[in-house]
Amino acid sequence: MAVFEKQDIFRITDPKFGPNNIYRYQAGVTVSLGTVMIATVADQSLPWITTDVISENNYRRELGAPFDKNGLPDHLELQKSLPATFIGISASMTNAVPRALEIIKTYLDMPKDLQPKYFIVGGWHAGDLPEEFLNLGENVIVVHGEGEMVIALLLTALKQGIPLSYVPGISYWEDGIIRRNGPRFLAVPQEEMDYLPIPDFGLVRFAQIKFFPLQRTRGCSGKCRFCRVRTAPRFISPERFLAILQVAISQGKKRREFFFVDDRSEEDLEGFRQVLTGIILLRQNGIRLRIFTQNRLSLGEDSVTLQLMHDAGVEMAAVGCESPIPAELKAMQKPIDYPEKMVEWVRAFSRHGINVHMMLIFGYPIPPHIKEPLLDENGKPMSAKKRGRFFTSFIRKARPAYVQVLLFTPIPGTPDWKYLESQDRIRKDIGWEYFDGTHLVFIPDEGLNPVELQNEPVKLMRKFYAFRFFWMFGRFSLLLRLVRVVLVIFSIPFVWLFALPLTFRLEYGYKKWFRVTWKKPIRIFRNAIKYLQAQWIILDWRKYFKLSGFISYWDRLTDKKG
Repeated sequence: MAVFEKQDIFRITDPKFGPNNIYRYQAGVTVSLGTVMIATVADQSLPWITTDVISENNYRRELGAPFDKNGLPDHLELQKSLPATFIGISASMTNAVPRALEIIKTYLDMPKDLQPKYFIVGGWHAGDLPEEFLNLGENVIVVHGEGEMVIALLLTALKQGIPLSYVPGISYWEDGIIRRNGPRFLAVPQEEMDYLPIPDFGLVRFAQIKFFPLQRTRGCSGKCRFCRVRTAPRFISPERFLAILQVAISQGKKRREFFFVDDRSEEDLEGFRQVLTGIILLRQNGIRLRIFTQNRLSLGEDSVTLQLMHDAGVEMAAVGCESPIPAELKAMQKPIDYPEKMVEWVRAFSRHGINVHMMLIFGYPIPPHIKEPLLDENGKPMSAKKRGRFFTSFIRKARPAYVQVLLFTPIPGTPDWKYLESQDRIRKDIGWEYFDGTHLVFIPDEGLNPVELQNEPVKLMRKFYAFRFFWMFGRFSLLLRLVRVVLVIFSIPFVWLFALPLTFRLEYGYKKWFRVTWKKPIRIFRNAIKYLQAQWIILDWRKYFKLSGFISYWDRLTDKKG
C-alpha cells in the first residue's frame, strides 16, 4: 500500500471585511462555509495536500494567532511557521476585496523562499471582475462559480504541470494573455449534491466558532434584479443533511447553534419539512438546538411548516421583505407587491414563536422597464424622508423581532449593476470597501437628495431599536436600553418562581421544567441585549458618518451637479 507524505500546504483565507461592514460582528463568531467546503474537498481528495483556513473576521489572539503592527493577521508569520505552496483567497464580499488584494500583495512582497507558487481566487466578486486579481501576477488563477467542482483537478494540474486548458471554469494567464475556460459558471449538479463532503470545521485555525454554518440548498428560483444568485435550486437529500447535522452535533457539546445558510431553506419544501421532522426527533431525545434560517416571506401562509420550524427549535428566520413600496417591489421583480399581505405573513412567523429578522433595502433605483415613476401625493418624485415614512409605518405594523435597513448597493454581475453601470451612475472612485450596504455608492434617482438618502436608513433603525419616543435623544436612549437589560436580569428569577404555573415545576420533572420555564425569559433577555447592542452600533455609525467626511463627499458632488 502506497504511503503518501503530505508536503504541500494549501492555505485558504477569508479576508477581513471593511471597517463598517454590517456583518462584522456576526462574522466574529462564525466562519464562511464556502472556504471550509473548498478546504475539506482538497484535504480529503488529495493525499499530498495539507489544508488550513484562516478566517480574518474570526481570528483570535488568545488562540496564539500572530498579528502585524496594524492589528491585522500577520501572513508573513503564518508563512514562516507553515509555508504554503498554494494560497486560496475568498473574494465573495465586495466590501472585503481591498483586503483580499492586499493579502496577495503581501505574499508577493515576501522573500523568494517564502513566496507561494500559486494564488487561487474564488467568490462572486472575483468571478464577475477577475481582471483586478489576475493583473497582480501570472501565477494568479480565478475560479468562476462553485469551486468544489474543480479544486482537486486544479491543484493537481498546478502540481504536475498539466496545462490549465484542461481545467473548466477558470481564468488564467497563458502566453501573456488572459484566457477563460467554459462554462461561465461552475455549479454542482443535482445528482452530485449528496456526494459533497461533510464540512470539516477543524481545518479552521485560530477561530472560536459559536454558530456553525450548514447548507442544504443552493441557488434560488427567484429572479430579483439586485441579487447575484442566479443558479437553479439544487439540494442535498433530507437523509444526507440530517447525517451531516448529527456529525456536527457529535463533534462537541458547543456545536448546538447552527445557521442554515441556504438562500431559501424551503426551496425544496417537502425536503425542508423532512429535515425539520428529523430535528424534532433529535430534540425529543434531549438534544437542545438553536437554529437560524433564511426563508421566503410567503412561507408565512404555510402554518404547517411554521409549526414544524417552531418545534424544531428555529429561533430566528431572516426574511427579505425588501420594501413596503409596491413600485419598488415591482421594479425589483419580487413575486408580491402587496404590503398588507407582507405584514400578515411576518406576523404569522411571530405567532408561531419564530423571531423575524426583517431585511429591507432603502433607496432602490427604479429601472427603465418600470413605466410608473415613484411619485408622492403631489405628483413629485418621492423624497428619502417620504419613503422613510412608508418604511416606518410598515415596520410598526409588521412588528418583527429585528430590523436591518440597508442602502441599496449594486452588486457586480446583477441586472441592477449592468443598468446603473450603463448610465455611469456607480461611483467606483469611492472604493470597494464602501460597498457594504451602509454607504451610498451610486447616483440616486431624481428627487432623492444623496445626503438625506445616506442618513435615512440609520434613522429608521434608530427609531426601531430605541424606545419609540426617545430615539432622537441618542445616548440617553441608549441608557434607557441599558436600564431595561438590568431590569430583565433581575426579573427573570421572579418569573421562574412566581409567574409560571406550579405544575411546570412539579409534575413534569426537571428537564421538562427547564425547557418550558427557561425559553421565554431567556428570549426576552437575549432580545434586550441585542437591542442594546444594535443601538450602540447604530450610534457608532452615526458618529462615524459625521467624522469620516463621507457625507461631505456627497455634499460636494451635489453642489457641483447643481
